[in-house]
Amino acid sequence: MQAVAQLGGQSMPVPTLPSFNPRYDRTPASRQAFSRSIPPRAFLVDDLPGVGQSANILNGFKELIHPEGDLYWFDQSRRLVTTSNPGGSPWSQALDIAYQQVMRLLGETTRLSLSSEICLIPLQNGSSEVGYYIIDHDKRVIYWLEEVDVCHLGLGPFESGIDLREALKSEYWVHVDYFPSHLGPDAGAEDDLMAILRHGCIGA
Repeated sequence: MQAVAQLGGQSMPVPTLPSFNPRYDRTPASRQAFSRSIPPRAFLVDDLPGVGQSANILNGFKELIHPEGDLYWFDQSRRLVTTSNPGGSPWSQALDIAYQQVMRLLGETTRLSLSSEICLIPLQNGSSEVGYYIIDHDKRVIYWLEEVDVCHLGLGPFESGIDLREALKSEYWVHVDYFPSHLGPDAGAEDDLMAILRHGCIGA
């Protein structure tokens, strides 16, 4: 990859894939211990004090829980998702710098579409590199703001653009699997899933 400008001494984010998310190669994020007893009939009528505002908001990020129990963070205003605690130094600074660099690549005259979000993940390879990709939920595909070699990403080889499109669509669903809790219902996705299940039943 060609050398690029640095911001705050940190290299540009490196194009990566949802499949390379180090989620299962790291220590799961932990929550602070809940040190109180559970009162009778808790949550049946009223929440416990403070629970209505219990979603942890940190530096603009909302702490979310994956169905498997791990944590991730989503910033609605910047449409930014990450696997690492944005309040942890030095990741918080690296995260902000990487976001600024992605937005610089996007350009001042181009806005991130409302159906897109940016994913920034630490590559955890002993360097300060941050991996990035952008997701478009309407198109159900991931993309980058620069030309990316498929071999550099670990994809391919492909015989056609259709094959590449399907590979990127598959990576999109990997992302959704890793970061599902901030997404609303998707009727189109439900229809696609039912069609796949019906097809599987017919072939069984």
